[in-house]
Amino acid sequence: MVQEEQARGRQKERGAAAREAQRPVCRRRGAKFTDDRWDSIRHHPAQQHRDLCEPCLHEHWEQVQAEQAA
Repeated sequence: MVQEEQARGRQKERGAAAREAQRPVCRRRGAKFTDDRWDSIRHHPAQQHRDLCEPCLHEHWEQVQAEQAA
């Protein structure tokens, strides 16, 4: 019983480590994506700027708006 519980714990840890290894990294900052941002790009495959984390994406769109206003 204890061994089974330990085995499940190790399996859960390996699963979490594998998930983290697949987590995207922002091309600007090198920061790992949050779960929300990662879910967003997975559920919206046509989304632009999939390689930017949420803060960088906001900065990008602010810059685009500023350039359009100028």
